[in-house]
Amino acid sequence: MPEELIPIAFIVSIAAVMILRPLTKRLGLLIESLYSNDSREGSRDQEILRLTGLVERMADRLERLEDRVDFAERVLDARPWSAADPRELGRGRARDREDGRARDRAAPRS
Repeated sequence: MPEELIPIAFIVSIAAVMILRPLTKRLGLLIESLYSNDSREGSRDQEILRLTGLVERMADRLERLEDRVDFAERVLDARPWSAADPRELGRGRARDREDGRARDRAAPRS
C-alpha cells in the first residue's frame, strides 16, 4: 500500500504547485507593493511639506501685493486730478519736469 501512495502523493504535489503557484506569486507581489509603499510615503510626505511651504510663500506674496494695490488705490484717490481727461495728466508731468529743471538750476552746486 505505501508503494501505491508514492505516485499519488507525487501527482497531488504537482497539482498543488500548479494551482497554488499563481496565487502565491500574486500574494508575493502584493506584499512587495505594501513594503514599497512605505518608502514612497516618506517621499510623499516630503513632497507635501515642500508644496505646503510653496503655497504659504505664494499666499504671503499675494497678501503683500494686495497691500501694495490698496496703497496705490488710496494714493490715486487722494490726488486732485480728474481721470476724465487723460491729457491733463500729460501736462502735469511736463510741468513737473519743468519745475524739476528749474529747481536743479536754482540749487547751488557743491
